[in-house]
Amino acid sequence: MKPVITRHNNTWRVHIGNHLTGAWATKERAQKHAANIESVRIKKRGITELEQAAEALRRMDERRPE
Repeated sequence: MKPVITRHNNTWRVHIGNHLTGAWATKERAQKHAANIESVRIKKRGITELEQAAEALRRMDERRPE
């Protein structure tokens, strides 16, 4: 899920789904936080894809007759 920025009682809040991740006085700071969350999420997804590819290669290597 993507981070969503909302306004509430003079604060800018960042949510992911139903979870509040932070609240700031300025919209710019909240946007910076949201961008940070998004980049971390993309990095984590990339790492898991690399791990899955490495595991698939290992399995192929084990099956290959010598």
